[in-house]
Amino acid sequence: MENKGILGLGNALTDLIVNVSEKEIKELRLKKGTATVSTRCNMGSLEKILQGKKMKCIPGGSPANTIANASILGAECGLIGTVGNDTIGDIYHQDLRQNKVNDYLYTEKGKSGRCYIFVTPDCERTMIADIGVSKNFKIDFDKIPEYRIFHTSAYELKSNYEKTMEALEYAKKCKTEISFDLADSALIKKNKKAVMNAAKYAEIVFANIEEAEAFTGLKCRREIATALLDLYEISVVKIGKDGSWIGSREGMKFIGINPCDVNVVNTNGAGDAYSAGFLFQYLKGKSLCSCGDYGSAIASKICEKKGARLNSE
Repeated sequence: MENKGILGLGNALTDLIVNVSEKEIKELRLKKGTATVSTRCNMGSLEKILQGKKMKCIPGGSPANTIANASILGAECGLIGTVGNDTIGDIYHQDLRQNKVNDYLYTEKGKSGRCYIFVTPDCERTMIADIGVSKNFKIDFDKIPEYRIFHTSAYELKSNYEKTMEALEYAKKCKTEISFDLADSALIKKNKKAVMNAAKYAEIVFANIEEAEAFTGLKCRREIATALLDLYEISVVKIGKDGSWIGSREGMKFIGINPCDVNVVNTNGAGDAYSAGFLFQYLKGKSLCSCGDYGSAIASKICEKKGARLNSE
């Protein structure tokens, strides 16, 4: 029987977007435009400010965004993660069904992971992450060999290093191809050994230029490309308005991918969308150039939307 498409492992975080005033940001003792974690905040003040406000709930997380968009494009995909037994957890399950993603989420007693996104009148975003039970991965390892590709990111290493590594090791043993996103340059700098330990299992690695610099310790783009070429079968480096490049160990070559013209509304989730488009074409056996061009096109569509999904507004 032919294997399914892509199986993701991700922190099941839901974005809760709410409009607030400059005064309310100060009451929360937050620095506008930054991101922090709930353990560093006065949650009592947060609950008080949220009372009576309308919030937009958007299920997300980096691997989940990639999986959802690849499913929307037509690949058969599944997602492993954990949500709480609350309304936000129910919304996350519903979102997977809506996007035709095979739901392997474990529901645990407790609070679902969430990221509060406070939008001030100047459209600046200030964020508080509350990971809740989303870090408590319960993995059905029998699902991994059912898929051609296993996809996760460095974010999952930070939340649950042991389980993420166990899943990567099992996928390698099953000969399921592994796709890994380097996720965040600051995270790499703080946890470089852990990220390198995980990335060594991957056949395909995705990064933006800042993440690639942090990972390799190099600044010259040609040197970065050469270093990644030595490490991985396929390396994809996204460089924003300058497009992207793909390194292929087969033939030891670099492929330049041009950017698409786009009216940028929002760049959040563009990198995840690129991965979705790339992997969707890769599953179909297309050339790496075609994979990159399609990834770039899908990323550009996300840049023109407010959300991180192809079916968002």
